[in-house]
Amino acid sequence: MRTFTRTIMVMSVLALQGGPFAHAEEVVSPSRLQASAVVENVMASATAISGQVVNNGNARLENVQLLVTYAWHWTNERHPGTDAPGWAEFHTLPNALLPGAKATFSFEQGHADPGRNDGNLVATVQLVGFTEYPACCAPR
Repeated sequence: MRTFTRTIMVMSVLALQGGPFAHAEEVVSPSRLQASAVVENVMASATAISGQVVNNGNARLENVQLLVTYAWHWTNERHPGTDAPGWAEFHTLPNALLPGAKATFSFEQGHADPGRNDGNLVATVQLVGFTEYPACCAPR
């Protein structure tokens, strides 16, 4: 079984010193990441992919980063070709996501469909990162 890690950035206030925001990076497990936000209702067409990101946590999320992967699945997996035309794209949602809120996304496919009959593209979307602002510290 493969294990994946995701990165989130956590913002905190240096309240004891009255200082500015401090930035800390934390690598977390997929289950911890999904406790904060999830991707759902993903729909893919020949030219675009869309869906929603849901903020399940108690913090404001910004810089929500998604990885869209277009994996090539060969028609004959026993004798695959040598030039699989798959690719991946990173996208950042333009707006902040308040606790409990949903954000809809839609991205045009970055490459043309290869138009081949020896396989097909399968698109997936993964949440790979965000900046998290606890309720006490969210910028206005």
